[in-house]
Amino acid sequence: MPVWFWWDGVSLYFTARAGTLKPRSLAKRPAVIVHNGDGVDPIIIEGRATAVVEPSDLERVNAAYGRKYVDPATGNRAMVDANVDAVFRVGLERVQAWAYANASTQTVWQFIERRIDGESGRPRGGR
Repeated sequence: MPVWFWWDGVSLYFTARAGTLKPRSLAKRPAVIVHNGDGVDPIIIEGRATAVVEPSDLERVNAAYGRKYVDPATGNRAMVDANVDAVFRVGLERVQAWAYANASTQTVWQFIERRIDGESGRPRGGR
């Protein structure tokens, strides 16, 4: 299903109507695949969707939607309403892209989450 989104350079954010099937399904199975819908120069992202609940994060997404989605006829800007919208962040695990409808130009990036353990300074986590 098509959705509006915002890319902050690290994660992809999108919204769904709170209480509907999509947020309930994502709570049970957070693995997602999203793409730009372009069959010629596709970008396909695989990752996990997590609910965004921090007020400062919700405000960042709201401000970004307002900058990105503007009605050309009225100038009205899109809003994210935390009372109505569920907001999700997709952390990247794998990205594929190719050019000119030619899969032989495909590039795949695999991302492994790493965290630094403050006491030991060693990476932990990931897969």
